[in-house]
Amino acid sequence: MTTPQSPGQWPDPTYQPPTPGWPPQGSEPPAPPAAPAYPPYQAPPPASAPGYPTPAYGQPAPYVVATRPTNGMALAAMIVALAGLVTCIAFPVGAVLGHVALKQVRQTGEQGEGYAKTGIIVGWIGTALAIVGCGLYVALVGTVLRNLPNVTSSTSY
Repeated sequence: MTTPQSPGQWPDPTYQPPTPGWPPQGSEPPAPPAAPAYPPYQAPPPASAPGYPTPAYGQPAPYVVATRPTNGMALAAMIVALAGLVTCIAFPVGAVLGHVALKQVRQTGEQGEGYAKTGIIVGWIGTALAIVGCGLYVALVGTVLRNLPNVTSSTSY
């Protein structure tokens, strides 16, 4: 028997011809092992929401993210300072609330540092602009009153 080779290739040096008489004549090749039987697929139950019982043993636990609470005074500082855009009186209140809230946030580790800083920045800039605006208004009224002609009333009763 000769070594099988493909056209245009060298013969395979590791080729060994089959042993004569194997497999025995008339015997069937062994059947492959049967595949294991798996249970049918079942979709997992939905994860439980907060306040509901944890799933039974073997079920995945719900994914819970621990968050720090937000400081209420920091949120109030931002809201009051932004309300100063309408009222002009609330600017300094928002700034002071922001300073107090920023101190609390740093001591307690709560969230809300950005809210507190927004209250401080908007509050003090708004306060400065409101003071400048009031000064300009007083100067404008004073200029107008100085430039009015002297009017005397000549009505008699």
